[in-house]
Amino acid sequence: MGERPTLVAAGPLGAAWLAVGGAATPEVGIRRHAQRAELDRNIERIRALLANAAFTAKAPPAVVERERERLADLEQERGQLGTD
Repeated sequence: MGERPTLVAAGPLGAAWLAVGGAATPEVGIRRHAQRAELDRNIERIRALLANAAFTAKAPPAVVERERERLADLEQERGQLGTD
């Protein structure tokens, strides 16, 4: 494992060490792919839940709103990670 760069950025997904002028390591690509896949699974799960008329009809409005907010947060995180 190489030296950590001195530049550090904090974001909603945690801290990241920034390499200047260097290529991303394969491990970083694998980790990002795994993060994207996990976010995609969670997004699809919440979308399916919110598309379920029985859930939205029976759940308290606060619960439905919380799930909508979670979906918006996950979609924002997914957008920040970009595409494969």
